[in-house]
Amino acid sequence: MSSRSGFVVLAGRANVGKSTLVNHVVGAKVSITSDKPQTTRRAIRGVATGPGWQLVLVDHRACSARATGSPSVCSIASRRS
Repeated sequence: MSSRSGFVVLAGRANVGKSTLVNHVVGAKVSITSDKPQTTRRAIRGVATGPGWQLVLVDHRACSARATGSPSVCSIASRRS
């Protein structure tokens, strides 16, 4: 039986639902959710599994493209956490 696995890093602006999405996909509350911006202070990892697959989701803190000058810099920073 073959299996597949992978990583997904969710990085983006504050208060867009990154933590809520991770909790939904994992099926458990692994990330704190709040209406307050900057609730996630460090990367949180959750694992979702199914028949023949496993997915590691990383809920990354908010990243501002305006502060870095480029959205691609935000995604590069996410890979380092």
